[in-house]
Parts: sequence; C-alpha cells; structure tokens
Amino acid sequence: MTGVNEIEAIGVHDFDHWIKHKKLTYKLKAMTQYYAAVKIIACGICFSDIHAASGAASRLYHPITVGHEIVGRIVAMSSAAGPKFIFGYRLGIGPQSDSCGQCSRCTDHTENNCEKILTYGTP
Repeated sequence: MTGVNEIEAIGVHDFDHWIKHKKLTYKLKAMTQYYAAVKIIACGICFSDIHAASGAASRLYHPITVGHEIVGRIVAMSSAAGPKFIFGYRLGIGPQSDSCGQCSRCTDHTENNCEKILTYGTP
C-alpha cells in the first residue's frame, strides 16, 4: 500500500438528499507501525446507518460513508502487525476505527471499551 494516500467510497454529501449518494474521496491517516490494509469484500447497511446518512441521529458532520459490518481480506501490512494478522486472511471489522492505545482498557487488550474510541464516519 505504499504510495496510496486516498481511497474512494460511496457516501452522502447532503442530509436533505441522503438517498442520492455520490463517490467521495478520503485522505488516509498516516500508517502506524502496526497497520493492516484491508480490501473490502462486503459491507452491510443496517438501520443505524440510514439514521446516520439521513441526519435523523444527528447532523454533526458530512460527508459521511456508512456501513459497519465489514468483511475484507488483508492486502498489505506492516511487519510489526504480525503474528495476529497474516497477509491474505479474511476478517470482520466492527464499527470502532481507532482507540487511544494508552488507557487501562487499551493496555488490557479491551480496546473496544476505550473511552476515546472513534467509530466509522467520525472526522
């Protein structure tokens, strides 16, 4: 994944016209020493995604790309990412996208309970 700085996705630009989705381009965050790049194979859309896309849940930010029940395959990774991750493995991804890595919950390997966790669609 060296040299890849952006990704394309389908998302919503305008809450009032949320059903009319468009192609969006997102800049990738800087890769850390522990990263795995995942090619998405499938992604489910549930009613909480519709609430987010339509602005029914909140209208804090847009554009937004929804979908948080993701299945993909590891297509690139750092050498430090192993042995938990193996090139080519298929995996599932939940809605949490980032944790602080420093609080007691993160250091106890329960990052999903981090108080500073980010979820999909957060700026």
